[in-house]
Amino acid sequence: MYFLAAVREHHAAGNTLAGEAPAQEQQAEHVLAELDKLQADDARFEALLGTFIKAARKHIEFEETRVWPGLHVVLHAETAEELGRKIAGGKKTAPTRPHPHTPPAPGVLKATGPAVAAADKARDAVSGRGAC
Repeated sequence: MYFLAAVREHHAAGNTLAGEAPAQEQQAEHVLAELDKLQADDARFEALLGTFIKAARKHIEFEETRVWPGLHVVLHAETAEELGRKIAGGKKTAPTRPHPHTPPAPGVLKATGPAVAAADKARDAVSGRGAC
């Protein structure tokens, strides 16, 4: 919601990079949604987990080698701190479960995120998910 907007605004190749990232993230969300439906002893679990790990590594490499270096050069410390605060604040109202069918558009995420997050947190409380 905030990070890709900053990439678009500040990175020389921002529009291109910010256009690639959501597709990678959507792929991972689809796999996470499937994993969420399975028990760890399900025969498909290991294969799906392997698919997720491969996709996550690819996305991390994309960000570390193509996005962050260019953003680091142009982002002033104050802007980076502000971005960090926005991202931290956004996590408080972000969904706790994958929602692969939600379009990754910033406006959609800002509009639906808090309601979806509230539903996720209620579901988590009922199921005991995340309780330690």
